[in-house]
Amino acid sequence: MAFSKSTAANIDDVRPYIHGVAKYLVDQLWGARGPAWGTPLSDIEDIALAVRQVLTERMLQQALQRQADTLAPERPAD
Repeated sequence: MAFSKSTAANIDDVRPYIHGVAKYLVDQLWGARGPAWGTPLSDIEDIALAVRQVLTERMLQQALQRQADTLAPERPAD
């Protein structure tokens, strides 16, 4: 599959949005003050990895579904 832009450029286009989503998630998970003092880094990492897992699964599911939903005439020739 050909891309019109490099992957890094695609990410740069949405980086400010991702930063906003991260801020929102931190607020939702821990509140405005962040994790309580004394929270082990490993606990914070575990939650970040769980968020990453959910996001990755959802993005892959949606991307593949959209690809599958492409009508035959719009699909590239093999």
